[in-house]
Amino acid sequence: MAERWGWLFDRLDAEIRLGATSADPDQSVFIGIGPREDVLAYLDGVAHDEIVELENGNAVYVRRSGDDTIGPPSDQTFWDVSASGPGTQELTWQPANGRWVVVLMNAAGSSDVIAQVNLGAKAGFVVPPSINLTVVGVLVSAVGLGVIIVGALGARRRVAPAVYGSPIPSQ
Repeated sequence: MAERWGWLFDRLDAEIRLGATSADPDQSVFIGIGPREDVLAYLDGVAHDEIVELENGNAVYVRRSGDDTIGPPSDQTFWDVSASGPGTQELTWQPANGRWVVVLMNAAGSSDVIAQVNLGAKAGFVVPPSINLTVVGVLVSAVGLGVIIVGALGARRRVAPAVYGSPIPSQ
């Protein structure tokens, strides 16, 4: 099924940009996007927080219990894209068919990661329809304005001329 819909993701011209900066400048961070099943298997038995929904723009977390450490995430081969190191780490991902998970960790796999995360998205598929709709809107507005002008000029020509002077006396 993944192959069946792959063309759609190629045509959407969408991309996700993700950046993370550790609160501790000496701490390296890891960000990665991987297939859901592989990431869940990697994190199985490891304590971690999972964002389960967004409520009024704030993340709602569920705490998963387990061990406090895990092997370095950069040693795993299943990541579709990843970035790791000190300072700000950034990655760009082209969405693909399937179920994907975003992971933010300490690069060493230790617990208690604290980082500022930035997320952005580009939706190139929005630009052509928006340009088309703008052009159609301008054309419809021009036609509407033309109809109003023609109607106003035509109405002015049909107005009966005013009669000035005294009324004709009746006999």
